[in-house]
This record gives sequence, C-alpha cells and structure tokens, in this order.
Amino acid sequence: MSVPQPPKMAPKPNLVSAETAQTRTTTDGTIRIGFGKSSSDLPNSATGALDKLARQMSGNTDLRVQLHGYSNGASASPSQARRLSLFRALSVRTYLMKKGVRSTRIDVRALGKKADGEAANRVDVIIQKS
Repeated sequence: MSVPQPPKMAPKPNLVSAETAQTRTTTDGTIRIGFGKSSSDLPNSATGALDKLARQMSGNTDLRVQLHGYSNGASASPSQARRLSLFRALSVRTYLMKKGVRSTRIDVRALGKKADGEAANRVDVIIQKS
C-alpha cells in the first residue's frame, strides 16, 4: 500500500528586495527604477510611478518616453550585460503598454554597462515632449 505524497509547493515568485529595487524621481523628472542584481522582473516599487506616468501620457498625446536600461554585468560579458539591460527596459515598456501607452510613444535603449556613476542595475524613464 502506497502512502500519498503531500502536494508540491508552488515556486516562489521572483521578488526583488526593497534594498536593491528603489524607484525615485530625479530633479529633472526622470523616473529611475532600480532592479535586483540579475533580475529583469519589474519591481513592485515601480508600479505607482509608472501608473502615474501612464495617466499623464493618456491625457497628453505630445508626451513620449525614452527607456534607458543599464546593467552592471560585473560577472557578465558586455553582450550579456546589454541583453539584461534590454530585458529590463522591455519589462518597463510592457507595463506601460498594458496601461494603454502606445508602443510608438516608447523608445528603448539598452546601454549595458554604460552607467554614469549612478547605480548600474536600473532603467531610467526619460519623459519628452514631441
């Protein structure tokens, strides 16, 4: 007689710690979204700022955004760092599109390791008027 096995637990979702995934707005209006070290999952801390941006864009058709993705890629090759930075920017783009922002109003740039002295594991959301 066989003994029934307990049910398998579902895998834990990919959560990004609050320490590494800070979202803030800079003085020039850029939204800076921090990501976990090797993660392209959009952190929960970013949704409020992105929701607000999507509402602004729906009310003003002259607004566009540029998404600049970065990755420190400390143990990765430059191409792997660029790929991770692209996936991060695309996760922000996908979120904005789900909120109704047209893809033609979003430009994505994967900059890899080209961070400018700031935290490298991030996406900068730069708001522009067309």
